[in-house]
Amino acid sequence: MALCVRAVALAMYINAWSYYLSLPMAVKQTIPYSDGIYFITFTCYKWMPLVELTDSYDLVYNWFDYLKSKGHFITGYVIMPNHVHSLIGLKNTGKSINKIVGDGKRFIAYEIVTRLHTQSAFAILDRQSAAVEPPDRLRGKSMKCGKILLIGKIAAAISLRIRN
Repeated sequence: MALCVRAVALAMYINAWSYYLSLPMAVKQTIPYSDGIYFITFTCYKWMPLVELTDSYDLVYNWFDYLKSKGHFITGYVIMPNHVHSLIGLKNTGKSINKIVGDGKRFIAYEIVTRLHTQSAFAILDRQSAAVEPPDRLRGKSMKCGKILLIGKIAAAISLRIRN
């Protein structure tokens, strides 16, 4: 049974990734659904290998553990030095999917910044800070921690409705 589930997850991942590559990049798109399985990608700004440099793989695992504690499930994932791909099954918890994913990204990004400070990686921190857009600076944002690419078209295309 587990092998069958993994095979289905892998097939979904491959299909979603193929579809993803054919689409224009969409950022900050609101997902209109409250549950389903979603293909989610986080990338580090300018593709810098921040996950590797700060040994932050544990942060992704901690976020997955948090999601599981809230009733969600992880179908598949790949953690790379500068980005994360995942298939995450999200249940309706009253929070929007964008909020759930945004909170996870924020948790990971701020901890990466903390680790960069601990390592005295000031050149990297300066580069990240210089990338903040003027409107974001006015809102008090001082660091470009990363960006999230939650592709709504993919999410809708591979969303599997969770049945009770």
